[in-house]
Amino acid sequence: GTKVSFNSNVGIGETSPDTLLHLKAATTPTILIEDSTNAAYSSSFQQNDNDLIIRNWADGAMRFNHNGSERLTIAHTGKIGIGTNNPVQLLHIESSDNTSVLRLMETTGQDAIWDLRADSSNSFIISGSTDGSSTTAMFTITDTGNVGIQTTSPSALLHVSQSGADDNDTGILVETTNTAERARISLKHPSAGRVYSM
Repeated sequence: GTKVSFNSNVGIGETSPDTLLHLKAATTPTILIEDSTNAAYSSSFQQNDNDLIIRNWADGAMRFNHNGSERLTIAHTGKIGIGTNNPVQLLHIESSDNTSVLRLMETTGQDAIWDLRADSSNSFIISGSTDGSSTTAMFTITDTGNVGIQTTSPSALLHVSQSGADDNDTGILVETTNTAERARISLKHPSAGRVYSM
């Protein structure tokens, strides 16, 4: 094929190029990359007013690599994968080292942090911090459906753990805003149909 060598900046549609390659056009300047064996395998970069449009014209994925590893994938279905190149949901995040995969943080107050992760025992864990430092597990759902509050190993459908609690601390509070009614907890026996209220 033809080889072209330049020792300075190249301008296409621009007589004073500012960079190694400077493209300029009156409307939607576009760079097209095409596979010579199949014109359907092509991609383009386009400037449309103040929007940058990146297109993969083929029925394939867009893959983003960094430091030798694939970091993000956009499948042809529009699903996004982080840590996986085969996303099965609109947003699919995978981690193999028990680390948090999503962090929510508020920096205007006390630097509150909420981390979401799945651990090696298939539990879903939400951890939190109110000072921007290390987080503590606050809420856990195991693969058996048990729910733990301040415990990562709930031994019942609902397991509330309170460390350092004394007689004046409240573990569970049930409250009603209707002053004419009483708040209550009901327990129902499945076969006898009895309901026990507290």
